[in-house]
Amino acid sequence: MKKLLSLLLCMLLLASVLSACNTQTPPVPEDTTQTESQGASDATPTIPPEQALPPEQVVQGLDADAVIMEIGTKTRQVLLNNDWAEIKDAFTAAGYAPIEVTLLDNAKMETVVLYGNTSMVTLQNTAGGAYAIWEPYNQATLSVLTPNEKTGTGEVTLAQIGIARIEETDNPINGMCYIYKLSDGSAVIIDGGFNNKDCRNNILNTLDKLDIAKNADGKYLITAWIFSHGHKDHRAAFTGFGKNMGDQVELTYAMYSFPPSPGTLTASTFDSVNFENKMYEYYPGVQHIVPHAGLAYHFDNLTVKILYAPEMMYAPDKTIAYYNDTSLIMLAECGSTGALFMGDAGEAAAALTWDNYEKAAFEAEMLQVTHHGFNTGDGSHNWKNIKLIYTNTKASYGLIPMGSRLEGDARNGRHTVIVGHGGANYQMSFFIDKTDRHDQGSTISQEYYNKFVDEVAAGTAKYETLFGYDGINKLVSNKGLISYTSGNEKEPMVTLFTLSESGVSVAHNQVLSEWLAD
Repeated sequence: MKKLLSLLLCMLLLASVLSACNTQTPPVPEDTTQTESQGASDATPTIPPEQALPPEQVVQGLDADAVIMEIGTKTRQVLLNNDWAEIKDAFTAAGYAPIEVTLLDNAKMETVVLYGNTSMVTLQNTAGGAYAIWEPYNQATLSVLTPNEKTGTGEVTLAQIGIARIEETDNPINGMCYIYKLSDGSAVIIDGGFNNKDCRNNILNTLDKLDIAKNADGKYLITAWIFSHGHKDHRAAFTGFGKNMGDQVELTYAMYSFPPSPGTLTASTFDSVNFENKMYEYYPGVQHIVPHAGLAYHFDNLTVKILYAPEMMYAPDKTIAYYNDTSLIMLAECGSTGALFMGDAGEAAAALTWDNYEKAAFEAEMLQVTHHGFNTGDGSHNWKNIKLIYTNTKASYGLIPMGSRLEGDARNGRHTVIVGHGGANYQMSFFIDKTDRHDQGSTISQEYYNKFVDEVAAGTAKYETLFGYDGINKLVSNKGLISYTSGNEKEPMVTLFTLSESGVSVAHNQVLSEWLAD
C-alpha cells in the first residue's frame, strides 16, 4: 500500500511539473553549466525529493528555541547559532537536495540553495550570522537561477525615465524608473514611479518607443518587473499600470522582497499582501520571485546579481527602523558591463553589503545614486560605507533619479542637486566635483544658480558648467564621472544607454515628452 501511495505521489508531482512547463514559465535548462557552484549538484533535478522534512522541523531539530520570522507573504526565515557545517548537514540529512545556482564572485558570505518536495531553502552564512530562509517550491525561480544560452552575450538598451509628479507634493519624493530592452526584444523594468496617469502612460509609451517585442496577441513582453523596495514613488505605478493597462502586456516575473504586513518588520504602513493580491489580479500568470542575497538571476542576456536583500538585516530582536534599508542593492550586467542599483538604500544597508563582499564585487561601469541624491538629518545616509561602495564601483557613468520640481516644493528638482548637495560632504560630492567652484567658494547660492540657468538658456553663460553641470541634466566631474539626472528643472528627461561586452555608450538624451512625441 505504501509503495502504491508513493507511486501515485510521484505521478502527481510529475504531472504538476509538466503542466508548469507548458505555461509561460520556462523549464529548467537542460544545460546547467555551473558558475561558482559551492555545494551544488552536477545537475538541477526537475522533480524535487519526495520525503524531505518540513523546514520548520529541521530548524527545531537544530535549535528548539529558534524564532521563525515571517519575512514575506510566503517566506520564512530564522537566525541560527549553530555551526555552518551543522546547518547544511541537517538539511541534507532531512532530505533536501542541492540546486545548481550562480553564486556571486568576490562574496565573503556563503550561500547554498536546496529544495525538497514542497519547499526551497536558501542558507546564508553572512557577517551578521547564519540564516535559513524558505519559501514554497517554485519551478519559475529555479529556471532563472542558472545561466541560459544568452547569458553574457549581445547588448542591452537601458532607458533612465524621468518620473511625472502631479499631486505628490510630500518631500523629498522623486520616484525612479529604468527600462531595459534585452536581446530577445523583451523588457525588464526596475521600479516605475507613482500611480498617476502620466507615469503609467510614460511606461507604456516607452515600451512602444523602444520597440519592445510583442506576443501573438499583440501584448508587450515584459520578462521581469523588479522592485527595489516598497515606497510608493518606486512601486505604486505597477498596480496602477496593471489595473489600467495590464491587458496590453504579458508579464512573466515580478521580483521583490517586501515585508509581509504593516509594522511587522519595519515602521512602514505599506500593505504588501494587498499589493500581491492586486498583482495576481492585474497580471494573470505572473510568477513572484523572492530575490536572495548572494545569488544571480538570469533574464535572457541580462543577469541581475543581488548583493543585498533586507533578509540580511532582519533579526528576531529588532525591526528595520529605516524603511529605505529594505531596498535591494543589485548589479545588472550584460556581459561584463554592469550598472549597480542602490534604490534608496541607506548607510546601514550599505555597511552590511560592504562587510559581506570583497571590493571587486562592486565594480560596475554605471552607478545609480541612492535616495535620489538626498541626505537625511538623522544620519541614515551618512558618508562612510556608501562612499566605500561608490568609490569601488570605479564607475564611468552616474544615474541620478532626481525628479522635476513642483512649484512651492523647494526640496525637489535639479536645483537641489546643485545647490543643496553640490558642496556637501555626502552623496552628491561624489558626482559633483567641489573644486569646480567658479569663484563661489565651496557652495553656491540659489541666486547664483538661477543666474547660471538663465544664462545657459540665453546662450550667454560665462562658464560651460557649474559644478560640472551643463544647465540641463548632465554633470561632469573633473575625474571623468559623467552623470545624468532623470529630470531637468521642470519636466522629466530620458537618457538612453547601450551596454555591451565592450562597455557603455550614451545613445540619446532628451526631454521625455519630446522623445516620446518624435
